[in-house]
Amino acid sequence: GCTIVATVGNAEKKKYLRQELGIEHVFNSRGDWFKELCSSPLGEGSINVVINSLAGSKNIENGILALTPLGRFVEVGKKDIY
Repeated sequence: GCTIVATVGNAEKKKYLRQELGIEHVFNSRGDWFKELCSSPLGEGSINVVINSLAGSKNIENGILALTPLGRFVEVGKKDIY
């Protein structure tokens, strides 16, 4: 199995992911989601796959920092592709 961690831009999307899809770990993509992730039971370096669509070098950097040593980062956004 896997644990899904998601970021969303508003409370409505957060509610949908939690209540309708059963995703427990949902963070605000417009806030300091990485800091929240690190203080959660999951912690930094605990994610196996990041599927990213968030623009901005800080979001990309944080997504990479969230990965396990052999984790994979998949970029699906249209901006800030390196």
